[in-house]
Amino acid sequence: MDDLHEPKNYSLFRTVQHLLLLDDLDPLLRCTSISSSEGLHDRLQINFNDNRGFSPRLDDYGQVERLPPPPLPGNDEITPLTSQEEIIREGKEMNSCVVNFIDRVLRGEYFFYKTKHPERLTIGVLIVAGRNGWAPDTFLLREVRAPFNRQPSKASMGFITEWFESASNK
Repeated sequence: MDDLHEPKNYSLFRTVQHLLLLDDLDPLLRCTSISSSEGLHDRLQINFNDNRGFSPRLDDYGQVERLPPPPLPGNDEITPLTSQEEIIREGKEMNSCVVNFIDRVLRGEYFFYKTKHPERLTIGVLIVAGRNGWAPDTFLLREVRAPFNRQPSKASMGFITEWFESASNK
């Protein structure tokens, strides 16, 4: 695993560690290449979403807690995820662990968007300043991922970056 120093591979390694819940790292230690780590990741992610049994967070009245409004507008191609149910569904459809971020979304610290053009992607936006304070909100395009947390194409990143810059400068 000589390529572990590359950020995308290190991220893969950390995600697999998380999916293994740090209980038994033997499967990860047996991986001898990035592709074998990716295969392990994919199997673990499917198992995570199939067996998670995640229940939406409830408010004091026992109702599903509503998410705060998304900080950036969507467009014809990019749609904000506006409910816990949508985030749970996105995790299953994309074989990702976005459900782990629901508490941060409920606190207004992180938001998700999805797109099907130019490819199916989940977009994560981090609030880095402002939000209920005196300073204006500042946003960071934190993650853009294809199914199984794969990297998007360059064309897709260009499309997403263009949307993000336009939406965050309004």
